[in-house]
Amino acid sequence: MLYPKIGIRPVIDGRWGGVRESLEVQTMNMANGAARLISENLKYPDGTPVQCVVGCTTIGGGAEAAKVAEQFSTENVVATLSVTPCWCYGTETFDMDPNTIKAVWGFNGTERPGAVYLAAVLAAHAQRGLPAFSIYGHDVQDAADTAIPEDVSEKILRFARAAVAVGWMRNKAYVNVGAVAMGIAGSYCDADVMQKYLGIRAEWGDEVDILRRMALPIFDEEEYQKALAWIRENCPEGLDKNLGKNLPEIITRSKVIAPDKDWEFIAKMSIIIRDILFGNPKLAELGWHEEALKKVLWRIRTDCDKQLSLNDLAQEAGLAPRYFCRIFRELTGRTPMDYLNYYRIERASELLCSTDDTIINIAFSCGFHDAAYFSRIFRRYKQMSPREYRQTHQEDTVSPA
Repeated sequence: MLYPKIGIRPVIDGRWGGVRESLEVQTMNMANGAARLISENLKYPDGTPVQCVVGCTTIGGGAEAAKVAEQFSTENVVATLSVTPCWCYGTETFDMDPNTIKAVWGFNGTERPGAVYLAAVLAAHAQRGLPAFSIYGHDVQDAADTAIPEDVSEKILRFARAAVAVGWMRNKAYVNVGAVAMGIAGSYCDADVMQKYLGIRAEWGDEVDILRRMALPIFDEEEYQKALAWIRENCPEGLDKNLGKNLPEIITRSKVIAPDKDWEFIAKMSIIIRDILFGNPKLAELGWHEEALKKVLWRIRTDCDKQLSLNDLAQEAGLAPRYFCRIFRELTGRTPMDYLNYYRIERASELLCSTDDTIINIAFSCGFHDAAYFSRIFRRYKQMSPREYRQTHQEDTVSPA
């Protein structure tokens, strides 16, 4: 699993000759303390502690800022927390990556307080159109105090929670079971909003598919029995207010599931929806390969920036590689590796159109670690180079005068 990480940027006064040297330990202590605070208090949805990446160097100027940015680009860093105990050069040291969520913690200390840098760098962020959250302690601390005050801890953790939530959603899909809820205004999925503001795709599945999977059946019977046993043990039924009432026929006929079968229906529906969301290798063993491959497609979407082999994908499906290739091609019309490249190029195309990031950075974020190879594969699928594709899109979206 490629977890979304928070990058800790230790920013320092870049003036050599005694100033920078005297602040190295204090700055790195702040960075390591912030990373420790986050990892010890926050977890990903699967229970794993949130991972932080501390910059490989203190950042006193543009070259070091670029070095840390390069480090973060290989670690799936989705948000950065810049920390400093002092005044620093503002525009030379701030995070310029347009795709990271940003916060700055300025140390409220007795010497060289970080408030000056905090104000200056936030102005730089605003000037460049790169919003950042401001974190500053209420009470003054001694310069040698390594404790993180309670109010600062709360702000750091609040920022980190939100950042991890956004990072966890990025490049995933919002799956709609059905289209709208009773026609209520606003109760539908706006695919453009999902993609533009949350970075996730929208997919649709019909409720009929749930009933189809129940009837055939397409679910793991052992898992269903386990779920049903848990429900009966942990979900006691309350008072039935309709018991004994003489209800109109139109209401009684609408109850298509017998009351004594409600929990069975709910258990099946729950595990089937889970299979729709994440796939289930057990379904392939039962002969339902299309349904089982959803997990493989999920893996491609979430880990397309990593090195994925045919064996990795076959293992995800729970099938032998040769058999997996045949089934995958029958269902998608592509080989697994062709589909992986196809998806990577589609993702790169979206980033070329929606961001100003460099082509090499986009290639790297989509799993291509060689610029020439990326250009060659891009041309194969789009019949033009990445640069030509970006220029064509920009020309197509220019508003008429």
